[in-house]
Amino acid sequence: QQQRERRHKPRQGAPRPPQPTRQRGKEDMDRTPTLASPPAPPPPALADLAFDADWLDHFETPLEAYRDLLPALEHLARGLGKPLSQLEVLDPFFCQGTVAALLAQLGVPRVINRNRDFYADVAG
Repeated sequence: QQQRERRHKPRQGAPRPPQPTRQRGKEDMDRTPTLASPPAPPPPALADLAFDADWLDHFETPLEAYRDLLPALEHLARGLGKPLSQLEVLDPFFCQGTVAALLAQLGVPRVINRNRDFYADVAG
């Protein structure tokens, strides 16, 4: 009996057999987004853009992400021999235009972020 028990124990590192999946019920289907769902309406601020844009391309980067980027910007400023307040940052993608205000909160007030179509500028 001891030998039989050993045979049924999987070896360490051996792949596990596939587990049975449970059937999806109606409650699961109600929570599952479908590709056929109509998109949400664009935020009103997109009407203020100086160019045509897909509203799905205009989500702003949060302040927390810029905080994560701040040590790299400080290192770059030191390497250029400038204080952080004199570093010029270009963000060519306007989105909703908040990047300048967010970076200014972190001591980087010189941000170029214009309400223009970057792709048209590059192509032109």
